[in-house]
Amino acid sequence: MGAGPEKKSVAIRNMISFWIFGMCNNFAYSVMLGAAQDILKRNSESATPNVNNTEHCVEHITFRDCAPASAGVVLICNILPCLIVKLLCPFFMHHIPYGVRHFIICMSQTASLMVTAWANSVPTALLGVLLASFSCGFGETTYLGLASHYSKNSISTWSSGSGMAGFAGTFSYAVLTDDNLLALTPRNAMLVMLIVPISFTFSYYFILVRAPTIPAISATKPSTWLDFSTPYEYVKDYQTIHVLINLQ
Repeated sequence: MGAGPEKKSVAIRNMISFWIFGMCNNFAYSVMLGAAQDILKRNSESATPNVNNTEHCVEHITFRDCAPASAGVVLICNILPCLIVKLLCPFFMHHIPYGVRHFIICMSQTASLMVTAWANSVPTALLGVLLASFSCGFGETTYLGLASHYSKNSISTWSSGSGMAGFAGTFSYAVLTDDNLLALTPRNAMLVMLIVPISFTFSYYFILVRAPTIPAISATKPSTWLDFSTPYEYVKDYQTIHVLINLQ
């Protein structure tokens, strides 16, 4: 009788984890899209004053407040690394344990927000966009593969979180930077959003219950950080794998 509630609590924890995975993995990607205009103005804010920044109408406009590059540059930087990662991952992904992948993804997302926040030029800010795209692409291949070790509800909760990321990322950036709301600078807004990769890291190591088909790793044993053995060598066949998954 006691196994029922315990099994249900494990299932709930796993579903919450995958929802967080979907939301946090795509969060920085969405933020970079919402912050595209601010990213492209990084090297022009201090170089050229905005003489038309006034509450009154300007009769004769003598200055154009525009970015030196098109917003398409941000879009390309936000898509290209993600595409490359997805093309290359099938050739080496299975050698990297899920725990190590998750750490790389969270650190990449943290670095993307910090680099973009402290960037003083457009190329440096675009480097942050590239890191966000890398973490998003690497995360998609990681967590969708991870879902195969859990129940079928994992995919649906992941999808729900992914859909929420688009709204949460752009909406939170708008609220944080809007002059009529919190009125933070783009830099401070990016730094506030570091709470997302922190929550992201916590969800895998403390909320998700590790499936028996996932090899364990240890931070103090570098030999567990890469796995060149036969995947799931302790499982005899695919039928056994599905039995283990259904027990989750």
